[in-house]
Amino acid sequence: MSQRDNFFQGDPTIYSLPQIADFLVSQTKKLLCDARTEEDLRIGFEKLLESIKDKLNLKSTPKYEKSIYGGRSDAMHGQVIIEYEFPGSFSSKKNIERTCDQLVNYLYDEAKETKLSDLVGVGFDGEKIFFVQYRERNAITIDKTKFCIRGPYEFNTESARTFLIHLRALSRFPLTAENLAQKFGPQSELAPKVVSALASALKSWGNQTRIRTFFDEWRRLFGIVYGGEFNGGYREKEAETLSKLYKIEERTDFQEILFSVHTYFALLMKLIAAELLTLRETSFVSSLTSMLVHFSDDEIKRKLEDIESGGMFTLKGITNFLEGDFFRWYLDAFDLPKLRDAIREIFRGLSDYEFASGTLEPSATSDLLKKLYQYLVPKEVRHLLGEYYTPDWLAELLINEVGYDGNTLKRFLDPACGSGTFLVLAIQRAISHAKEKEKISRLETGKRIIENIWGFDLNPLAVIASRTNYLFALGDLVNEILDRGGKIEIPVYLCDSVLTPTRTTGNLFGEFLEVSTSVGRFQIPAQWVRNAGLLLFKASTLIEDMVRNNYKTDEAILRLKKEGVVFPYNEHIVRVFYKQILDLEKQNKNGIWTRFLKNAFAPMVAGKFDFVVGNPPWVIWEIISKDYRNATSKLWQDYRLFPVKKTYGFSRP
Repeated sequence: MSQRDNFFQGDPTIYSLPQIADFLVSQTKKLLCDARTEEDLRIGFEKLLESIKDKLNLKSTPKYEKSIYGGRSDAMHGQVIIEYEFPGSFSSKKNIERTCDQLVNYLYDEAKETKLSDLVGVGFDGEKIFFVQYRERNAITIDKTKFCIRGPYEFNTESARTFLIHLRALSRFPLTAENLAQKFGPQSELAPKVVSALASALKSWGNQTRIRTFFDEWRRLFGIVYGGEFNGGYREKEAETLSKLYKIEERTDFQEILFSVHTYFALLMKLIAAELLTLRETSFVSSLTSMLVHFSDDEIKRKLEDIESGGMFTLKGITNFLEGDFFRWYLDAFDLPKLRDAIREIFRGLSDYEFASGTLEPSATSDLLKKLYQYLVPKEVRHLLGEYYTPDWLAELLINEVGYDGNTLKRFLDPACGSGTFLVLAIQRAISHAKEKEKISRLETGKRIIENIWGFDLNPLAVIASRTNYLFALGDLVNEILDRGGKIEIPVYLCDSVLTPTRTTGNLFGEFLEVSTSVGRFQIPAQWVRNAGLLLFKASTLIEDMVRNNYKTDEAILRLKKEGVVFPYNEHIVRVFYKQILDLEKQNKNGIWTRFLKNAFAPMVAGKFDFVVGNPPWVIWEIISKDYRNATSKLWQDYRLFPVKKTYGFSRP
């Protein structure tokens, strides 16, 4: 039986996107054996497309030779306009330019009836393919010079995949902040259902040891970020605002509601990232969340535990996307039927979106999460907490001012990166510079970006958002690295770029570093952060594994010695540290601490940077928490930040 017969007589819904792309390419090559004219190609390829669309239940009625702009487009499938040319015609630059001009005219005219950002033009000669789209989303007026062409590319599996994604998008919602807000924002039916279920779970299960530990550490970090404003007298008013917005009937503390909203937002981001990473594995007509909808409760919990622990991402090659953050607490309350049902509704809602659009046009998703968060948290709450996000135009201006042109060998840091606005723009510049000026491979481009474009933030929610946006910005460079067996550690870390861990010298047991948390102070050997922190990363992984497997302290020290991370002069410090983590595990307060500490020391292992760019947090002395004020007072004095008559600060991103 031929490949064509296998596809059309079997169940094509089991095939993945790359498999169907392979099929389309192979059938097109057969078609070209007999196609001599543009008409031969158009008729044969359209028949092939209709067969595929029919089998895969893709909804769109094609229109042939539709009159547009004084001409006729060859074929129009929903928002996808195809212009065919005779086989091999794109070997001529003149023919490419002529076809592109035709498509721009068609798109320009069609935009009078259809949203411009949803339209895509396709030039196809059977051997090569290119795509034309408008550069600016949500444009009010149309400038023909702002249409951009991607390609031409050889018609192979990758370019066919891009073409098929555009076709599949006809039956799915584009991944935009506006579309997500419509389904998942506070004005929808879903958001109040989920947030109220989370708030109820926190009330019912909040005294469970691990949930309380996660909540306390989140509150400690946000107390540093927002200081007195986070714990201030306006809480009742803001609690009322959020309760009304999310239809929470039971009287609930402001911090508990905000923690519930943050948990909801974090879960959405994690699932979006998981969808991005499984695009090549799920079948063409399904997605991760569409499958999860039909899982049993136990299967859903196991899958979510895999996602939340970071195991799913690590298996794909992304080692630190999730590191056991504070927002996984809901799994400990998963037995509540109301919560389980609400989470299943999230899956159902996400299954309607075309996640692959983020890999096709990363810039279109650059402000996706930032806008979604602004929908979820009212302006009055964000502003009272000092949350002001940097608009792209201002970030572009600052990057221009410092002279960063995207040179991939130059190192770039945003020490208070928020949702990653500056990082995304830096990555976009680096990709462009690598292609146009450096002429290096896409694989090398991806490796250099990950090595040299970094971000730090003290806000755990911001770190998840920034890491997700980092993946969006890399686009298909992620697959360039992973497909060749590479690993990706996203260089965005949950840490304090101002107040680094305290270094103590002269101790009997050697030099050590100390960091404070809600469960106490941790000390590690200073040697672990030398040489780019190689020993720290190795030790944290080993300790996490040994604690999970209940190694006794002596057994753990013996293994750490064999692995070369413990020496006679620091054995006592490591022994105390391991015992702390082990005790927390026994008290059910663990799950995050070794990874949290690895992040906390990131500023000490990051090395030097050529550009430090960002919009620092809005910091006023009076609102900083007392402990943080005491810890940073010398820095305020050294940099003369104390005002003479009145308090002033910096603008928050």
